[in-house]
Amino acid sequence: MFIRVFAMYCPGCRDDLPDMNQLAYGYSDYPITFLNICTDKEPDDLRKLVDNNKIYFEPYWVRPFSPGELSKNIKRIGGDYPGRIPYTLILDRKGQMRSEFTGGYNLEAYCKIINQLLQEDG
Repeated sequence: MFIRVFAMYCPGCRDDLPDMNQLAYGYSDYPITFLNICTDKEPDDLRKLVDNNKIYFEPYWVRPFSPGELSKNIKRIGGDYPGRIPYTLILDRKGQMRSEFTGGYNLEAYCKIINQLLQEDG
C-alpha cells in the first residue's frame, strides 16, 4: 500500500498530483493500493480535483485532526510522521512499513520500492 498525506493548499503537494496519478495508473494492473489522504479543513478543493480529472489513486478527505492525532495514527502502522506534508509511507502486503518519505515526489525511489515489494510477493 502506498499512502500519501497531502493538502490542496500545499503548492508542492498540488504540483505532485499529476505525477502521483501517473504512478498509480502505471501500477493499476498490479496488487497495490494508492491511498492519498487530504488534510484540508474543507473537502471542496479535493472534490473539484476528483470531479475535473480522471484519478487513478484513492483520494480521501479526513476531518481536521487535533495536534498529534495524525502522527499517532501513522505510528500505529510503523511510520514516523514528522508533521510536514507531503508525507509518503509504503507498506508491504503484511501491513509493515517498508519506507517513508517527507517532501517532494521521488518517482525513482517509489518505483524501486514498489517493484521490490511486488517481486517479494511473487
